[in-house]
Amino acid sequence: MRFNKIFIVALIPLVLSIGITQSFIVSPVAFGAHQNINSPVQQMMDGVAAKDVVCKSGLALMIKSSGTAACVKPSSAEKLADQGWGTLEKGASMIEDEIVEVSMHEQNSDVTIEWLTWSFFRITTPDGKVILTNPWYTNPDSSITLDDIPEADIILVPTGHPDEVGNALEVAAKTNATIIASHELINLVWKDHNAGFRDPIIFNGTAIQSRSFQPGSTTTIDGITIRAVTALHGNYDTGGPAMGFFITMEDGYTIYFSGSTDLTLDMKLWGELFKPDAALLYLASGMNPRDVAVMVQLLSENNPNLKTVIPHHHRLDAPEGRTPADLGKAMMELGLKVELIDPQPGVIYTLSK
Repeated sequence: MRFNKIFIVALIPLVLSIGITQSFIVSPVAFGAHQNINSPVQQMMDGVAAKDVVCKSGLALMIKSSGTAACVKPSSAEKLADQGWGTLEKGASMIEDEIVEVSMHEQNSDVTIEWLTWSFFRITTPDGKVILTNPWYTNPDSSITLDDIPEADIILVPTGHPDEVGNALEVAAKTNATIIASHELINLVWKDHNAGFRDPIIFNGTAIQSRSFQPGSTTTIDGITIRAVTALHGNYDTGGPAMGFFITMEDGYTIYFSGSTDLTLDMKLWGELFKPDAALLYLASGMNPRDVAVMVQLLSENNPNLKTVIPHHHRLDAPEGRTPADLGKAMMELGLKVELIDPQPGVIYTLSK
């Protein structure tokens, strides 16, 4: 997403699972015009300048006792409050409900990621490109609409299942994004039977560009390299193989998006070969968190880069024993030092090496 102003919450130590000494949690970027509100936050934590702690108009600043802060939508603020987050007054002895806009900053040089529920992530690269995974904005837990997806450059679709395809065609038609999916899904399902392999997908009269993949396929788009690997999952008769993706940004930062998959020893090899810095791992209600923790173990065994793990495909009201917290316990039992983010809708996390 290309924008000149970046809305940053706080220059404070980030202890919520990003594995770096200092970072930012970034507010959701507005979709449309923003307002200028010039009231300064008067009092902040020790060592943090007031001008550095800001939220965009219409977003609430929430703070944990640990010092972690986030600019969130009101609906997300209610959920965070239930998890021990406080307002300014309760969280850090600051004046309550002050919301101001950040002054001009240099363009972000890190990777940001936002979980939009289910397996739908919005990843923004250091150069401002937007990558979407499984863009199912109509899923039961989602609170966004197509209007909340103003830009996308690449859309990753790992299988042909409805919860993975989601609204990929609608989003691609609106944003002119390139879809990366299996050869079978693109050519046997989405295209007219008379279309050639190089012809675009036609959706409601709009031409959509795509790249047909199989496990092992690699492509580079605007400096971003996408590599497909196998995933152990069903995919209908015409969906082709299930896949996961390694996404390498312009600066070399690499994210593994597992798609929907079981545990496999291949992950040890992938960790050694591709050395992901972050992993987005499948935690559906049928998955044992212990198995997902072993995924982390395998990916990090010969890979010192892995610092961040974010689960996906879980519901907001995930059943007991299948929650991100349960994954965290399983990781602790294995002695893993990788940081775990329990993603919250409406919060944008900044990742860096």
